[in-house]
Amino acid sequence: MLTIINEDLYAFNCVKGIDPRTKLDSYRISVATSNKLLHYRNTQDQSQRKKIQNGVENHNPPPESTPREILTIQTPSDDLNAYQKLPISLRVGENQKGNPTVAVRCLGETDTNNANVYVLAIPFNGMINPIPEDPKYHIYKGLIGSSVRPFFFNGRRYKKILYLVIEPHMKLFAPDHKYHTDQIDIRVDTYAIVNDKETGKDYTNHETYTFSVVSADGMYRDKWEYERLDEPVYISDDTTAQPVWHTFKFIQKDRDSKPYSAKKKTSNGRREGYVSGNTYVTTNKHGIRKEIPLRNKDEHASSGPNGRREKFNRKNGTDNDFERMLQESGLYDEHEDRRNAFNRKKGNRGKGNRNNGRNGR
Repeated sequence: MLTIINEDLYAFNCVKGIDPRTKLDSYRISVATSNKLLHYRNTQDQSQRKKIQNGVENHNPPPESTPREILTIQTPSDDLNAYQKLPISLRVGENQKGNPTVAVRCLGETDTNNANVYVLAIPFNGMINPIPEDPKYHIYKGLIGSSVRPFFFNGRRYKKILYLVIEPHMKLFAPDHKYHTDQIDIRVDTYAIVNDKETGKDYTNHETYTFSVVSADGMYRDKWEYERLDEPVYISDDTTAQPVWHTFKFIQKDRDSKPYSAKKKTSNGRREGYVSGNTYVTTNKHGIRKEIPLRNKDEHASSGPNGRREKFNRKNGTDNDFERMLQESGLYDEHEDRRNAFNRKKGNRGKGNRNNGRNGR
């Protein structure tokens, strides 16, 4: 199911159309950043455009809102709030610029729920402490919107909003799971430096937002905590050192990961070689089996603790510990990792589709 937290901090736009599969009415809802986030046009536009107000030319037009899309929802119901109760499937991909895209499709009430997704809108000021990577959930997309004018939320003034699209690993709530947990937490700490006009000294407003999924059926709770720190707290804005959040990307599975046999035979009647995993299996001229390891230019494959192939990045010199941790813990379900599988017809495996399918229908 899809749950959107703090709906007042989003902009929604709905377009009616026809579902090409069912030929029935369908509704596409675009969920975007809030209209409360205002900004001025760029300097070039301001110098070239004039706005008339009360008969006077104004060279500085007021700030405007330009919502940025977070995700889309396709639903068959004319009740645009019905998506909150319907099971869903999920597609995660990238656009031509390499930015993450998220598309949700609402299914029928009797269909199996293939995903549990939460969209968080967290208002803040100042800087965000980097959110550590956690195998208990995936962040499929994140973005920050800012405003030149403050807006109010819960009686407090803010000028920024952090948006996160998150899918927790609900299997962790199973009592017999090796890494069973009673709740999955996502914590965001922000620090805003403020100058005390009376003393002239700087202090820091520290706010903590904690979102917790507390049951296998998707129940959640969230809370805010506030404190004032007498000293200024500085956080580096260099995201190259450590990103504010880690965007999860599905692993591209090798197309030759499953063994297959060539139907053609050589002139002497023997079957030609075939690929099994990262090994090319053939026979020599004496009919003796021969295995030739396959190697890519930038990476090679090794066998993980569960028998699955893992990628080693020769550039970094370290293997993907995080993905291996998911596999070892049982959180990583290779049946759920269906890259390029969303709405794809048979015979298109060789085409360059950039979408990552996750339980697509």
